[in-house]
Amino acid sequence: MTAAASLAAAAPANGTISLTATSSTLSNLATGQRATGSATILATDTSGLWTLQAEDTGSGAGKMVASSTGCTGSASPLANPLRISVSTSLSGVTTNTIDLSSSNQPLASASNVAMLTPATFNANYTQVVPSTQALLNGCIYTITVTYTLQ
Repeated sequence: MTAAASLAAAAPANGTISLTATSSTLSNLATGQRATGSATILATDTSGLWTLQAEDTGSGAGKMVASSTGCTGSASPLANPLRISVSTSLSGVTTNTIDLSSSNQPLASASNVAMLTPATFNANYTQVVPSTQALLNGCIYTITVTYTLQ
């Protein structure tokens, strides 16, 4: 699985804002298994009032999709959405675990926590594949997670 990270930043009311993220590969993506992966998100927002959100902007509406090449007979999209959680060492931040969808959902937020230097958020991905879904060996699954900081 490759989770490509797309980034968007809304204009802040006060201060500056920036966002970067790394891609991720899930280990153990197989029928009847729980696959996991992680990525790093760096964010800066000097306003102190911000929300980090995530959504799937691809065709799977939160579910991983098999490649169009070499995946005949492999389940697509997967039955379960990709689950994302984030953690950070910043105090005063509320974090959430979400089942990814095609709508923006909050992963982390704060009302009085300025990130004057880039703050690190650790994104953790979990994909549960039911034992009833066929995943062919060598089939590549992808999903595009778009993170928004506003």
